[in-house]
This record gives sequence, C-alpha cells and structure tokens, in this order.
Amino acid sequence: MMKSEIVLKSALQDAAITLLMVGPSREFAAGVAAVCSSFGVATPAMLDIIKSRWPEWTVIE
Repeated sequence: MMKSEIVLKSALQDAAITLLMVGPSREFAAGVAAVCSSFGVATPAMLDIIKSRWPEWTVIE
C-alpha cells in the first residue's frame, strides 16, 4: 500500500469515528458504517461506538 493510501485510510477512519460519535441517528450511523465497510476501512471501534450509543443494535455483530 502506498503512503498516500495509508494516510487516506486513516483520515477516513478518523472522520467516520467522529461522525459516529456525534451523528444524529442510528440510520445515519448505519450509513457511515456501510460506507466504511465498502471502502474497507471499518474498524471494531466503530462497532463499539454504535453498540454503546444504540444498545438495541447489538445484534449487528
């Protein structure tokens, strides 16, 4: 992986985590998670944030 790809991946992950922490709804969070997954930048921390903010979504594992 090139350095620019690594930097971009890290920036996407940071932005996504921030959006998950301040996002307005679980539907918004689902969209953020779907985009991250499609770009291959989803992390376990993102799932933890979703589960802590919306406990009813713990079945998504």
